[in-house]
Amino acid sequence: MGVDMSIDMSASGGNRMVPIDVLKGLLMIGIVLLHIFMLNSTERGGDLPVAFSMLYLGLLSFYVIAGYFYKPGRTFKDNMRRVLRLVIALVVTSIALPVLIFIWFAITGQTVTLSDLGDSILRAFWLYRLFEPMDGPLGIQMCFVNFINYFLWPMAEGLIIFFALEKHVMSDKRKIIAVIIITLLLQVVTATLFIKLPFYLQLCPIATALIFLGAFLSQYRVFDRIGSFDWKNPRYWAVFIVSLLAAYVLCTVFPGGVKFDYMYFGEFGPWSVFIYVIEAFFVTIFYVYLGTMLSKIPFLSSILSISGRHSLGLALYHVFIAKVIMAPFFIFTLDTWFPEGIEMSALIIIAVADVILCVVISEFGGRLLSGTIMGSREEKSDA
Repeated sequence: MGVDMSIDMSASGGNRMVPIDVLKGLLMIGIVLLHIFMLNSTERGGDLPVAFSMLYLGLLSFYVIAGYFYKPGRTFKDNMRRVLRLVIALVVTSIALPVLIFIWFAITGQTVTLSDLGDSILRAFWLYRLFEPMDGPLGIQMCFVNFINYFLWPMAEGLIIFFALEKHVMSDKRKIIAVIIITLLLQVVTATLFIKLPFYLQLCPIATALIFLGAFLSQYRVFDRIGSFDWKNPRYWAVFIVSLLAAYVLCTVFPGGVKFDYMYFGEFGPWSVFIYVIEAFFVTIFYVYLGTMLSKIPFLSSILSISGRHSLGLALYHVFIAKVIMAPFFIFTLDTWFPEGIEMSALIIIAVADVILCVVISEFGGRLLSGTIMGSREEKSDA
């Protein structure tokens, strides 16, 4: 799938914002590493370092980025084509990847069942144990590899709502603020109900709010100004320091934890979502600065930028690829997502190979798909 986590809504080719690609690559590689090193345990949450919470909040930056790079001149139909690409990627991988890992597990001698495969596919669509409490037991399915779907389904849903409303809202800043408040109030409602809804609809309101926040920031060219790297201007660094301090203090005083997918936003229950979004805002600003600074480091910038351009591929494939690599050498069980007892050196090798393979598959798979589509179009035109 040659589409990134901003649904290719940032400019393409030479007009892309390299700092944003670097930022997306940094965040996605961080998420891959966290999954590789932590999914061999069932423990989540607890007392986590503030930096860890800030890294986790960086995931919400993708919603903000998606809103920031929308194009006002596009029609609703054109925008829906871009959203459809994300939906197709989700549908295909939600079915194909569990099936492929089931086959691979059978070949490598893992004990896996058809019922596990069925539950894994249902869970990828979030049609598994619907309308039960969010914290109800879900168990561990060996074929479940679509871990980031809890984030991507709300992105698709939020973009549909955004594009349906943007021509009526974006011309008036008061309307933008009103929509953000209304969607966050809806998030309070869904968090209060605290039940599983199809396709992670329970997280659609906060995704929509952050997309509108990103579009609001685009009217002031906030990312562009940060990306200009006006390092001689004291005001430039003042914003950086304020965003870093605000993010750190808020995450320290009002920790949101790492259970976004369970609608846990903080210690004040559903109403914590307002503080959570403010934290996400300051964290996003800080990360855009960080992406800008890292984009000035030649070799590192290239690695992160390539990864950022294929952020969706990294999100969709990384757990699948990790299981493919591990299966011939380790035994999978229903106790943890990844086998326990894997040495740190082996995990590092797996993580590096995982990132490389995800990028290669995304790059050449996208080219192959584009070539096939263009070839079929040329054949039709010749006919």
